[in-house]
Amino acid sequence: MRPVFEARNNQYRYYQNLQFISVSVDENQLKWKNYLKTKSSNIPQFWLKDADKLMNMYKIQSIRDLL
Repeated sequence: MRPVFEARNNQYRYYQNLQFISVSVDENQLKWKNYLKTKSSNIPQFWLKDADKLMNMYKIQSIRDLL
């Protein structure tokens, strides 16, 4: 699914009021950092220390893995 996400980012690159971001909810930050070293992306990458807090705050029921 990641290629689809990258394609959408490219498709909407001229929209100045739209920004795609990638948020990792991996528990292991080192694993996430190592993955980023092998897969480059033009999309800003972020890692969440406490995904449950964000999910509760915004009433997110599930997160889809796009990798």
